[in-house]
Amino acid sequence: SDNGHKEIVGMLLKVQGINVSATNISGDTALIAAARYGKIDAVEILIEDGRINVNDADKNGYAALIWASFNGHKKVVQTLLNVEGIDVNASNKDGWTALKVASCDGHKELVQMLLKVEGIDVNAADKKGYTALMLASLNGHKEVVQMLLNMEGIDVNVVNNRGYTALIWASLNGHKEVVQMLLNVEGIDVN
Repeated sequence: SDNGHKEIVGMLLKVQGINVSATNISGDTALIAAARYGKIDAVEILIEDGRINVNDADKNGYAALIWASFNGHKKVVQTLLNVEGIDVNASNKDGWTALKVASCDGHKELVQMLLKVEGIDVNAADKKGYTALMLASLNGHKEVVQMLLNMEGIDVNVVNNRGYTALIWASLNGHKEVVQMLLNVEGIDVN
């Protein structure tokens, strides 16, 4: 389905006994492949079929939502977020969530979509202790940083496994505007 041929996907879904959860060598289901490559028509028809588990993940733990967020596929992300039961906080084997990959890459429209989902964990840390705020700060994505800072419950003082905070990362990488934004947050630990 990664070529997005809607009619062909529809034909295949009608085949008696088809396994809609079958995977390729990487562990990609049809939905994961379609989401990864931004094939919105295929994503929609697979979801409409009703037999797909939107939270299935590949061998590295990437679910369709994480891949679509990583690659900046807005329509796919929005479609997946509208599916009942989508796990917006699902993470890959390294602990990366859709919010983390979108924040790291500066996909501000995706971050905005994800932050609207009830139950999103804005402080989720990966295996190395990085949060979405840290990743956006170290890459200088000021609009994403601001969106995250506007979230109730955001913890600006989370320390990763290296002992660094969002403020330290922004400072080390010379992101002056991000540093100023973080310094304006009440309760920021500058030490």
